[in-house]
Amino acid sequence: GLDDADVATQAVQIGVQDYLIKGQVDASLLERAIRYALERKKAERQLQAAEWRYRTIFENSAVAIMMADEQQRLVSWNQFTEQLLGCCPEQLRGRKVESLYPPQEWERIREVSLRRKGMEHHLETRMIRGDGTVIDVDISLSVVRDSEGQVTGSIGVVQDTTERRRAEASLRESETRLQTIVENLTEGLVVADLDGRLLQWNRAALEMHGFTRLEEGRRLLTELADTFELSTLDGVVLPVERWPLARILKGEELRDWEVRVRRLRGDWQRVFSYGGTLVRAEQGQPLLAVVTVIDITARKQAEEALLVKDWAIDSATSGIAFTDLQGRITFANPSCLKMWGFTQEPEVLHRPLQVFLRSEQEALAAFHATLAAGAWCGELTARRRDGSEFIVQVSAGLVKDQQGRPICLMASLSDVTESRRIHEILDRKQRDLEAIFDAAPVGMLLVSAQMKVVRANDAIRRLSGKEYPEMINQDPCAVLGCLRRVHAAPGDAAVGPCAGCPLRRMMEAALASGTPVHGVEVQPTLNEEGEALQPWLSVSVEPVHVDGARHVVVALNDVTDRKRADQELKDTMEMKSQFISTVSHELRTPMTAMKEAVTIVREEIAGKLNPDQKRFLDIAARNLDRLARLIDEVLDFQKLQAGKVEFHLQAHKVAVLVEEAYATMQPHAAKSQVDLSVDLEPHLPPVVCDSDRIMQVLTNLLSNAIKFTPAGGRVRLSAHRRQDQLAIQVSDTGLGIPRDDLPKLFNRFFRVHRPGKEIKGTGLGLAIVSRIVAGHGGRIEVESEMDRGTTFTVLLPWAGPPTGAEALDPADHRLENLRAGA
Repeated sequence: GLDDADVATQAVQIGVQDYLIKGQVDASLLERAIRYALERKKAERQLQAAEWRYRTIFENSAVAIMMADEQQRLVSWNQFTEQLLGCCPEQLRGRKVESLYPPQEWERIREVSLRRKGMEHHLETRMIRGDGTVIDVDISLSVVRDSEGQVTGSIGVVQDTTERRRAEASLRESETRLQTIVENLTEGLVVADLDGRLLQWNRAALEMHGFTRLEEGRRLLTELADTFELSTLDGVVLPVERWPLARILKGEELRDWEVRVRRLRGDWQRVFSYGGTLVRAEQGQPLLAVVTVIDITARKQAEEALLVKDWAIDSATSGIAFTDLQGRITFANPSCLKMWGFTQEPEVLHRPLQVFLRSEQEALAAFHATLAAGAWCGELTARRRDGSEFIVQVSAGLVKDQQGRPICLMASLSDVTESRRIHEILDRKQRDLEAIFDAAPVGMLLVSAQMKVVRANDAIRRLSGKEYPEMINQDPCAVLGCLRRVHAAPGDAAVGPCAGCPLRRMMEAALASGTPVHGVEVQPTLNEEGEALQPWLSVSVEPVHVDGARHVVVALNDVTDRKRADQELKDTMEMKSQFISTVSHELRTPMTAMKEAVTIVREEIAGKLNPDQKRFLDIAARNLDRLARLIDEVLDFQKLQAGKVEFHLQAHKVAVLVEEAYATMQPHAAKSQVDLSVDLEPHLPPVVCDSDRIMQVLTNLLSNAIKFTPAGGRVRLSAHRRQDQLAIQVSDTGLGIPRDDLPKLFNRFFRVHRPGKEIKGTGLGLAIVSRIVAGHGGRIEVESEMDRGTTFTVLLPWAGPPTGAEALDPADHRLENLRAGA
């Protein structure tokens, strides 16, 4: 075949020779040889062009390219190699490659080349320039092989990396410096990717959020919802999609967004100010999100405290004003403006304070005194906007900065015009009270907790016979001349001063308990000019506070004359009772004879009677019966009033008492055409009482009800429980009782006045009823409405009256209380 170049050349030579010598030629072989020769020539030209292009690239490359033969001697290089190594061609031609490297670097290159077994490889190393300096280079080495694959040398591409290394070192230094700055920032800095994963936290950010290690914070934003709760300053909880980083990832740019952060399952809550933005590439696409965090908790607390102070100053009821060091107003709170009659602060700003005071001279004196001493307090007369004047209490102080330099003056102003007026009124009232105290007709003592007389009025001076200085700071019993006090031996612990004196006991008890005592009558033994007296004194003790300490006011009223009159009245009443009792007993004997005589005549035992005689005898019999009832009631009342009635107390069934009263009064009700009914609560327990007396009460009440109920009316007798008492009621549909007569209903001899409807009676029935009920320890109530009826309710204790209970009317109770007080 003619594929081989030498064979083709030989064929061309043979063909030419045959053509010239023999004139014969193998046309096909010649044609093929010529075509091949032409193609080879073309290939040579292409190769030359490629070599020229490669040579151009080789020579003009920005990197050094060196070729070495099998003995590692330089055989070719480009011009950049000369620049890189600082050598001329003569210095490079045939130079051993080994000499271009430091020994250690050459050994490392050989080791790498052997390990790579001639394969192309890359490494960073250093080379020696012609001037002996060492430079950093990046070298790519590969072997050169011939057409049979035999190694004929090597080629190396070298790039100077000194500047790059220097730039990289500078960059690393910058990164280190930046990282140091970031780590030492007082502001927190957090970096996150576009998926919301937090990649980097600086130390401040970790500490702010309570993390100790970076790994704790390297989480997705949504995972932090289990650790933190974020809310606005007004308390609205923010969902995760509204958290600062989430907003930044949506493209928002944050600046100074204040958020309250609370660590769940923790014990802290802080306020952070967030900022941040997206970091974008040159083409504008987002790369990362950066969040800045500032802990403003202390600042917010300070702001809130400052706001509280501002609110306190603005809300203060007293006026507060600030002035500069020249006395011009720089601030006035609403109370101050109102005090002066202004509504807006600008109306008073920068005006001298003295223009609001009546006396400019006094104002300037107070101002300069404040500057000199640092404080001033006093009263000045101020002037309102309308010209009216008022008295103001001023407390002024000099305000200084941290270095102690004066910066302004602050004044607190209070309108004391009204308080001064009230004070004058109180002073006047105090003087009036003291005059009343001194002029009171009863004795008045003001005694301290140490049992010393602080003040005594004229009546005490007359009662004691001592002058005012002799009584002040003295024991009250000594002032009054208590006989026990006079005769008590000094230091006698067994008796003590006024031992057993009721007056002293009352004062000490009131001082100890703070409970007043009113109208207690005592009979102390007093010494008057050597004679022992026992006057009756009505004593009232009232605890009071004077100057913050407890005292008692003791009122002493000499009631000896009244007590004597009461005793005389009591004796007279006793004599009256005895007289009535005697008269009543004496009347019974002739009255009994008269009743028997009238009865004999009425029954015609002595002879027949005509109608007129019978009528007159009936009138006499009725009036004798009435007189007998009156005498019986008078005797009963006197016995009850004198406490001489004995109650025979036993347990009785309520039903038996009610039914017996019903049975007794039913004929009388039927005769009067009144419907009498009974309403009895079942299973009522027995009541302890005197059955005869209770029956007397029920029949009296039923009789009155029937008497005052017109024909066709109703009367009801009922019994039921009322809490811990038995309640027996008598109700009627009768005439009713006027409201004004109800308080007098149980008075003896009182009868309800009914014009045109006078009903006969003694006026003692209800008085007797009330005393019987009181003797059982109970009480009676009455309710009435005119023309609608009346209800009497008797309330009795189930167990009977308490020991010692007596049936006394209201007037007698007063006498009994007087006896108990004695």
